[in-house]
Amino acid sequence: MQEFNSIINDKVDVIIVSYNTGSLLFECINNVLLLENLGKIILVNNGNSLVDEVSINKITENNSKIKLISGHGNMGFAKACNTNCNN
Repeated sequence: MQEFNSIINDKVDVIIVSYNTGSLLFECINNVLLLENLGKIILVNNGNSLVDEVSINKITENNSKIKLISGHGNMGFAKACNTNCNN
């Protein structure tokens, strides 16, 4: 039980991979930001509409818990998940 409690008290980093997800992306981000033990959100922009990219940029500029990885196009889900796993 001791090991389980230490896991719960640790911060959790969340990777979100987004490809044309629209409003679901923003709903997801808002819900993840509610986590008490959130470390950071790593948002991998695999390709979104220009309108959504503007909103993504506003959200990431105004929240230090969100790190945006963008500008690489659609690299695929698995590669996007592993892009920042060592940082």
